[in-house]
Amino acid sequence: MLIDSLEWFDGSVSVSELETRFSSESSAVGGDQVSSFREFVIYLYEKGILVRKDWMDDNFPPQYVARFSRQLNFFLDIEESASAASALLRRIMECKVALIGVGAVGSWILKELVQIGFQRFVLVDPKTLSPADRVRNAFFDHALLGKPKVTVAARYINSQAIAPETRIQQRPLDLDTDITSLIGSDVDLIINTADEPYIGATSIKLSRYCIKKDLPLLVAGGFDAHLGSLSELIVPGRTPCSDCYAIYFEKALQDWKPISHPVTDRRRGFGGLPSMTTFAASAAVLKIVRLYSEKGGDIEKGRGEFLFDNYHIDSFKVERNSDCPTCGDAKILQPYEH
Repeated sequence: MLIDSLEWFDGSVSVSELETRFSSESSAVGGDQVSSFREFVIYLYEKGILVRKDWMDDNFPPQYVARFSRQLNFFLDIEESASAASALLRRIMECKVALIGVGAVGSWILKELVQIGFQRFVLVDPKTLSPADRVRNAFFDHALLGKPKVTVAARYINSQAIAPETRIQQRPLDLDTDITSLIGSDVDLIINTADEPYIGATSIKLSRYCIKKDLPLLVAGGFDAHLGSLSELIVPGRTPCSDCYAIYFEKALQDWKPISHPVTDRRRGFGGLPSMTTFAASAAVLKIVRLYSEKGGDIEKGRGEFLFDNYHIDSFKVERNSDCPTCGDAKILQPYEH
């Protein structure tokens, strides 16, 4: 009968009224389990399975509750307590994200981040919106053709976020770029989706910077050598850095011989399909939520790719290299904390 009583907890009546109902119905079948019902309710409440109907109202103003109620319930399932779910949303809203590259994957990551509450951004991209972006950019608009991608993206943030804060840089990330002057010194997370000059090279540059600054880095995007990449989260002291990955692949692929691309002239290639970009972006955003969650689980160490030809996720683990010149000295690294 205790299990049957779960459907009564719909927020329409108080616990005392439910207790009276339980007493009445248990007596009707010849039982007396009121004390068991009380213990059951206390257990469910302590586990975060039951919460007060107005728990969101105690933590956020009405406009936040109206917008994020479903999301907060999702966070409640992850964190197992109302206070932890509320704290997760606050961390998300306070986090300042530097997004390098507002293209195919980057624009969809940004859109999803804004939808779940991120609102403080530094946007970096040197390009303007072109007709080819129709098939891949989350913010494509014919009326905005020729406008800088960072301006178009900032326009979306400012129209959607409750308290938006944006800074834009229509500049490339080159190998000689000073990162602090590019993104500032107050960011909390860096996301790299820039595929020029090459995402491997820019990621190593950013990874080395993040190790020194104790910042998490998410590397996402890529529909060529890394078809359907599910992104890599690099957290100082907890995961391999980009140099660790480079060392790993240098050994793992020493006998690998590249195969020529079947299309010789690729200047008019469109990159990834929308289904590819949105899938990769969603996987990346879930990793970010997991990073800021108190009970989201261990940070993944490795790389994953979704193979669209057979709907298979190919993944493998990579451990931190103790001889890595960037992060090998564990003594100088501290675990990442929110």
